[in-house]
Amino acid sequence: TFSTITGSLTGTPTNDDIGTTSGIVISVADAANASDSLAAFNLTVSNTNDAPVITGTPATTVAEDTAYSFTPIVSDVDVGDTQSFS
Repeated sequence: TFSTITGSLTGTPTNDDIGTTSGIVISVADAANASDSLAAFNLTVSNTNDAPVITGTPATTVAEDTAYSFTPIVSDVDVGDTQSFS
């Protein structure tokens, strides 16, 4: 968020914001329309690891001599992460 009153640039980036925003310029002007600007800068949001999420409802009983199988559902917002189970 950018405040046109204070010039403050604030926020909490998410996974959707990972990457670089280039050419950010913050300027100030007075009532007589005199102005000045900071040099353009880049802002890079780096990724932090997010824990994978596991879901599913395993059957809690199985009859004797009957095969049992359960495979949980796993999701991970971090592209390219490899999960292991224990």
